[in-house]
Amino acid sequence: MSKIIIAGAGIGGLILAKELEGKGHEVIILEKNTLAALSFDWHDDVECGIVPEFNIDLTKIRHYPKQDWAFIFPEVDDIIGLTIPDEKKDISIHRRDLSTWLIGELKEAEIQYGNAVKNVICKDGRVVGVKTNKGDIFGDLIVDCCGVDSAVRSNLPDEFGVLQKIKDEDVFNVYRGFYKRTDAKKEEFTNKAYLRHLGRPGISWALDKGDHVDVLVGNAGKITKSELTISLEHLKEVNDVLSDEIFSSAICRIPVRRPLEKMFANGYVALGDSACMTIPMLGSGIASSMRAGRILAKVIEESGGTFTEEKLYPYQERVNKLFGASHAAIDVLKCWLLNESASVLGFFVSKKIVVKEDMQAAAEGGVVKIGFGQIVKRAMRGLGNLSALMRLAKILSKQKKAQKLWSNPPAVYDVNKYQKWKEKAEKIFLK
Repeated sequence: MSKIIIAGAGIGGLILAKELEGKGHEVIILEKNTLAALSFDWHDDVECGIVPEFNIDLTKIRHYPKQDWAFIFPEVDDIIGLTIPDEKKDISIHRRDLSTWLIGELKEAEIQYGNAVKNVICKDGRVVGVKTNKGDIFGDLIVDCCGVDSAVRSNLPDEFGVLQKIKDEDVFNVYRGFYKRTDAKKEEFTNKAYLRHLGRPGISWALDKGDHVDVLVGNAGKITKSELTISLEHLKEVNDVLSDEIFSSAICRIPVRRPLEKMFANGYVALGDSACMTIPMLGSGIASSMRAGRILAKVIEESGGTFTEEKLYPYQERVNKLFGASHAAIDVLKCWLLNESASVLGFFVSKKIVVKEDMQAAAEGGVVKIGFGQIVKRAMRGLGNLSALMRLAKILSKQKKAQKLWSNPPAVYDVNKYQKWKEKAEKIFLK
């Protein structure tokens, strides 16, 4: 029997615990919060296919169908409104309800609330346990679900080859607030997302939910109080439904990069936000974390209780192929959107070089694909800025390269071969 320590009661970790039920393992979940304060007290989008895939009982969870989005680009008057078919629409699901339901499904796992993980314990080249506010806890495998700023991952020895600190530009610093709705008439577009809002390297949104307005302001990297204040004031100016009266608000940090190039070591794996499993363009990681949790459970069963890098490697390889490759391609596009000038983005939209179908693919968490014929046709509309057009062509080529590379990691683990693959994967994102 193996002792599995899950550091943090993230949704991916809860799925892992659920999948390991009845398999003879001792599973201990260490969670710093109480059950009542677990996860975020708001709705986030998740693929509708996740519900039957994981037999989720929606009667126990607050949810509603996701509304269509409208995108607003800098220096462009037109709003790009999307209409996603019902069968492809995400479900907005209450995160805390989902976590509570998953915990209620567990029969064997032990959950220790109020037990915060502070550091990692390593011995003889492997992770053997964690330090918590209640003492040291040891296990055969430590599953890191401590989030983007994980105290476990950030304290791993350099020689493990796992990225310890996520770059500032790969973390979305978010303010989210829920405001009283005014009695203003319902607008044509009820879900408005402002890309590169007021020139910032990030987005804002104002979502009319009927009885309240869901507001988000976020930057890739730091956001100042001044930027937040100015962005909120502008949202109120251009959204008549948004009042000054606030019900609640929160600040959080979300990873917005491809999954870690290496998320395993002897006795250790990263899962969920700790492994950066959110879709880089959307910041939604529920579906990918759940699927990764199921993959990890299968790998644990196949390992025979020996949690070496060689035995844990299939976890990385399968995650890469299932969604890591598409996330890497999306990350290429995200980096371009954040670093390209606002005027050029506006030029691309106004000249219909970037069109509604491209935004629809991005909104669905997919890879933007433009065929050769379409590239030529659109290029004719962009002759006024050839240098920007060349940069876009380079980005589309880099997307394909990233997706191909991430889809083909070494089939069998070899330290040297994997290191070469990892270096190639990281090089794609070097500026």
